[in-house]
Amino acid sequence: MRTFVVRLTALSLWLLLAAFATQAQTDENGRWVNGVGEPWWFDSKNYTAEQAAEARTRWEQIESERAAEQNLWAGDYLIDMSVRLHALRWSPGAGFVFFNVNSCMANVDQLDYGEVVADTPSHLEVISKRLTGAGERRKFVKVHWGKQRYLIEEDGVAAFCDYVAGLDAQGGAEFGVNFLRHADDEAQPTDLLPTVPAEYRKLVRRPIEAVITKVGKSYTEVDPENEGWNDLVTPVTINAGSKRGLRRGMKIPILDSDAFEESVEITRVGLEEARGIVVRNVRKRPGVKLNEWDDGKDDPEQPIAVGWRLTTSLHKQLLRSEARQAAWEAKQTKP
Repeated sequence: MRTFVVRLTALSLWLLLAAFATQAQTDENGRWVNGVGEPWWFDSKNYTAEQAAEARTRWEQIESERAAEQNLWAGDYLIDMSVRLHALRWSPGAGFVFFNVNSCMANVDQLDYGEVVADTPSHLEVISKRLTGAGERRKFVKVHWGKQRYLIEEDGVAAFCDYVAGLDAQGGAEFGVNFLRHADDEAQPTDLLPTVPAEYRKLVRRPIEAVITKVGKSYTEVDPENEGWNDLVTPVTINAGSKRGLRRGMKIPILDSDAFEESVEITRVGLEEARGIVVRNVRKRPGVKLNEWDDGKDDPEQPIAVGWRLTTSLHKQLLRSEARQAAWEAKQTKP
């Protein structure tokens, strides 16, 4: 009888601890606390409740193993597209889990999990155990961009190199970085070029660099759809052309402008020279308030000048943005 009581007590304790652990992984609304973002719901016809439970269990197992392994590349990788989040967690021994999350609803729309079948200095290969086509390998290339770590699917390496060079059809990452980046590396410094395995180096592209060599006379274009503002257009000439990869319609960011994200839009391209325009806003009725928050006044804009530097380099644009932010913060702290 005594033995039975002891066993019953131990079983009750185990059940109590298990229930506590399950409760600890959910918030007050019953959403799963995942460790990489806001808590998520699991409400989709794309998977069963059992598969969702399996994915959550594997997710926790991978984190425990990763902490013990000290593998440089293992861990969490994210693509944050504002309205959607892709989250990948992996370790060599415990496999991988992938979540496709609707960020607006905080709901997991799709999930996958499986095994790691290859982990080399240059590649990661996994096999799905759940999705259609399970058993097929997916290959990721390990890429450094400065101090940031990325896992790029093999057929996306060229697109990533174009993205870093600023040559990805002018805006391939409109809603954020559309490549799996290690969750710990968002604030890490980047570099001018990515570091890829030897067999992919031919895909690395250099950014386009140029300077403004001539500034034309500005003119106003009326915007009939805007009640308050017109376009002030300034023609410019730059010392780069088709020989460096310029195309008509490209927008080349200006490094030396104080305006936010100002650029030159290319309108004509020669072999070693191109023409473009810089477009700014100008009031239709100077001094007239447009709404209750508008005082009718504008700070004077920096004149567009010969010698201003232009670049498609995302690295240099990030450095410039950081410098502007630091200058703004310093200005705010002044008495």
